[in-house]
Amino acid sequence: MSHATPAPVHAVQGAICLPTIDSAIVLEFGSQAAKNRTLARFALMSEQNGLILPMGDFTSIEQMVARQWSDHLTRTFPDGLGHGLRAVPMICIDDAHLSVIFTAVSNINCYRAKPVVEALEQAHKGLGWFVYDTAVMDRGLHVYDPSVIGHVIEGRFWEIEEITDEAYAAHLLNEEGRSGTEVTPEVIEELRKQYSYWPSDLLGGFEGAAHLLGLSNIKPPKPLDACQVEVWLGQNEEHPFAQCVRDALTHHVLMTAPDCPNFAYVFQDDEDDTDVIGAMAFVSWDDPGLLIEMAGEMEQLAYQGGYIAEAVGRMRIGCAPEPTDEDLSHLVRATLAYLKRWQQLEKLMSHFPIYENED
Repeated sequence: MSHATPAPVHAVQGAICLPTIDSAIVLEFGSQAAKNRTLARFALMSEQNGLILPMGDFTSIEQMVARQWSDHLTRTFPDGLGHGLRAVPMICIDDAHLSVIFTAVSNINCYRAKPVVEALEQAHKGLGWFVYDTAVMDRGLHVYDPSVIGHVIEGRFWEIEEITDEAYAAHLLNEEGRSGTEVTPEVIEELRKQYSYWPSDLLGGFEGAAHLLGLSNIKPPKPLDACQVEVWLGQNEEHPFAQCVRDALTHHVLMTAPDCPNFAYVFQDDEDDTDVIGAMAFVSWDDPGLLIEMAGEMEQLAYQGGYIAEAVGRMRIGCAPEPTDEDLSHLVRATLAYLKRWQQLEKLMSHFPIYENED
């Protein structure tokens, strides 16, 4: 098992390369030179897209590029970025790729969706689910939502037509070779001592929102579309949640634009079999206990499975052959668009209460 968290490349300082017949040294020197050249061109393309080149002494091109982007973040987001949805942006380069990676951190917030969604559903059916879907479905701004629970336990229920204790008990009896046994309360109580995650326990905390579990045999409600949301906003400008809906609509427009850059880590290519863990926040329905437990179990399974990256988003371009100016400029523009979406999603999530439990 290996565990790889992306990290910036650090230049070797103070090294003197002498002529030698050892081809490995020549290859290493050439490889670093190519990386430095690519990073320098990336800095120039960044400048052409509005990022000021920093002044001062730098011992490596990596330091200069990092300062260029950190200065841009400070200027563009004076109130900071990452207070609500947390991640660490990094620019990384190796022989194969130049990557912008948003690495995951551990101290993330947990938002409760129920108060917001229920209030909006009372205002107009489908409005709350539009806002919820907008909050959790952005490509690359990854959060842990209740579908994580379904992802972990789906295998327990995939053969069951109804998600009920009785159907689950019948399924368990069949697996034990007791298919003819009558499902009585006594039998269910007996099975409860041996098996966990019973439907009544899972669904009891969701109160009409069981589809959030992501189980294939629970049909989700239909959210409003963006046009319907615009109409509602025009008629309800003074509603207490009007700004929340505006922020959701703004983010929806950004993330559904035809040129919206896809920073979803796993979409990149078939060559990369990395398992990715981590999120910018938890978005629970109400009490997040089960969601946090299932997210931890999912991460533990990933750790046991192979090559791991703790990240919420990534975009990369190839370095062999060296990228064109257009390739580099596209990566800059995509990253700037991602940062704008990150800021907008934080505005939306600020309307959701944060779950606080001193325990």
